Amino acid sequence: MAQKIEIEVADDGKINTNSNFDLATTIVILEKVKAKLVNRTKISKKGQEKED
Repeated sequence: MAQKIEIEVADDGKINTNSNFDLATTIVILEKVKAKLVNRTKISKKGQEKED
């Protein structure tokens, strides 16, 4: 059975989750998502610096 996690980010930056996972699993998932987003941001910034 597939489980899903919904993540909403408010305009003020607060993250709201509605998850079928337990709290520990949700935290691990969010940390992995955060790491990927941070990495993606670093790549984007490097690409912008090269264009300037």
